Amino acid sequence: MEIRDLTDDYAKFAIESGDLQGYQETYPELFRHYLQYWGSSKTGFARLSERLLRRRSRLIRRMIGDIESLMLKSGFTLTGIEAVLFVGQRTSNGHALRDGDSWIVWLPLEAYPTALQMRVFVTHEILHALHYRESPDFYFDSMAEKRSVVRRLITEGVATWLTMRVLGIDERTALWADYIPRRKIRAWLQECKAKEHELCKFILENLFSSDPAIGVFYAKDADDIFNYRAGYYIGLKLIKHIATSEKITRRNLLAIPRKDFETLAKIWLEDRVRQRRR
Repeated sequence: MEIRDLTDDYAKFAIESGDLQGYQETYPELFRHYLQYWGSSKTGFARLSERLLRRRSRLIRRMIGDIESLMLKSGFTLTGIEAVLFVGQRTSNGHALRDGDSWIVWLPLEAYPTALQMRVFVTHEILHALHYRESPDFYFDSMAEKRSVVRRLITEGVATWLTMRVLGIDERTALWADYIPRRKIRAWLQECKAKEHELCKFILENLFSSDPAIGVFYAKDADDIFNYRAGYYIGLKLIKHIATSEKITRRNLLAIPRKDFETLAKIWLEDRVRQRRR
């Protein structure tokens, strides 16, 4: 897996000369995609010291090598997958974009303050790229499609469940790493479980919506589970059910056509809602 590291470019343009336009011109397609879907052209980039920047770059490059070995052992080939390290606007842990015939895993260095977050979330983002490569219909080319509830439910569920399997970690670690304290993760999981019926009903009712007000995939309000990443929890439960009940291999899971996957998701959600009514 090739790695493109923009650390030197950030140090040269952003730190030394304050030339943010020059920084963006080092990889125009990356920054076009990032600013369109994740950041803003009106917002500045994160400020990292050159020492911290280079330390994180070294750590994440080593981490990618370890993850690649685990991926290969799990049966995944990374042909056509590349990674780019850069500094963003503190808006995301990363994702994947299509650049010509390649799938690029973009990883903002400001988003990885701990080794565990690197290990978990970098694996998660690589799996997004693998999923898009195998099933390009899950990729997005508009903000409405990016926000699609059914698309996010499936893609985030797949990336989270496969991260568990590849790394051999539990649900709480796959969902949060150490982004919040373990006691808060426990409380979050307990609330997700207690409100699982309501969450499934809400997601089912909005399955084919792209309403930006829907907050189940965002960390907007820690006091409201419907606005604090509960969609990842339901997505994980969905994919776990499909993978185990259908006896689908990890690699074949990525190749399920989008329409078929959406049908499976709708059936599962309907069943979960019906079970509570009985």
